[in-house]
Amino acid sequence: MNKKLLVLAVSVAVAAPTLALADGVELYGILDEAIVSASATKSLDGTFPSAVLIKGGTAAATTTSVTGLVSGGIQGSRWGLKGSEDLGNGLKAVFQLESGFQANNGALSDGYIAKGANGDSSSQNGQLFGRTAWVGLSDAELGTIKFGRNYSVFYDIFNDYDPVQFATLFSAAGNSGTLGGGAGVTENSRQDNSVKYTGKTGNASYTAMYKFGNIAGSSSSGSAYGLQGGYQAGNLGLSAGYMSTTDSVNLSNTTTGMLVNTSAYLVAAKYKFNDALTGKASYERVQFLNASNPGLVNSFLSYYGGHTLTSVVARTVGSAGFNMTSIGGDYKLSDKLGLYAGYYSVNYEANGGSKSTATNNAAFTETYTSAMVDYSLSKRTDVYAGGIVITTSQAGSSGFNVLAAGIRHKF
Repeated sequence: MNKKLLVLAVSVAVAAPTLALADGVELYGILDEAIVSASATKSLDGTFPSAVLIKGGTAAATTTSVTGLVSGGIQGSRWGLKGSEDLGNGLKAVFQLESGFQANNGALSDGYIAKGANGDSSSQNGQLFGRTAWVGLSDAELGTIKFGRNYSVFYDIFNDYDPVQFATLFSAAGNSGTLGGGAGVTENSRQDNSVKYTGKTGNASYTAMYKFGNIAGSSSSGSAYGLQGGYQAGNLGLSAGYMSTTDSVNLSNTTTGMLVNTSAYLVAAKYKFNDALTGKASYERVQFLNASNPGLVNSFLSYYGGHTLTSVVARTVGSAGFNMTSIGGDYKLSDKLGLYAGYYSVNYEANGGSKSTATNNAAFTETYTSAMVDYSLSKRTDVYAGGIVITTSQAGSSGFNVLAAGIRHKF
């Protein structure tokens, strides 16, 4: 009996890859682990997607330090399924499901349960497929349309134009969705109930995205839209995007959220000077506005990841925002070894944060200076090391220093 079971198990193991290929379905993933030493940070919580709360303004007034193992030094650990079915005449049905998890403890990525009153939130809040989940149609000439949980247009731009690989630990945009893909509100880096179209004509690319609010009593509350246009020819790449949201939910802490409207634009450029050196730069402007429908705040009490909030309030201090400028690039010392460096400057206006209600928060500036070296052991495995130094002029807050070394394996 045991021999029969062994033969059956071996047969299934051998046949499984063939079946997956025949059905057009691919299992893939990334495992990324890093040893991190950080100063002036609250913790290295294994359940938090970025594991290190490096954003300026969240540190203790006195310098503290911590060393530990975190998941996702460059990219968050994940596994996923994607595939396609040929429908004929160039048309395909396509889908993707992607789940984020912490390789160091096996937990689902869940910023909600990890952050405290001085912590930060995340666009992954314990969902099984918290990174992305969509189904759609793709045509070689007409483009691709996706229905479900999609990455924002700003996330796509930063993923291609950030100077430090959009790295979780070494990039201001990669670590903070507020600065990066969420255009001011971290949770908007990934958008539920959305339709996203991407296309390309010659050297030009374009994206249009709309998020349904799915809130009873208002067709606009909880909605968002984004537009992107890009150009790539020879050594030059350009991209620009715009995002607007109505009554976005910003998770202020583990029990409360805030409704806020946002408007933002982003322009980015890259230029390949030679086979070794590529320069990248971007400018982002984010504007926060009062919520459009403050009377519907209770409709958002269970809005993200099924978590229930005790209260949701509305922003009331009017228009304010921030801008972020980035510059840097990468230099290939060899086919295997690359150097990456970036500098980010973030200028916050008074009340220029989505958490502001009635407090007159003063203006302040943050700077992020980072560098990273990445060495490929093979096509699927690389090792890396780097650091980031963060300064802030915000009263009562201190700067940050993060050093890390890790390994990333793709399957």
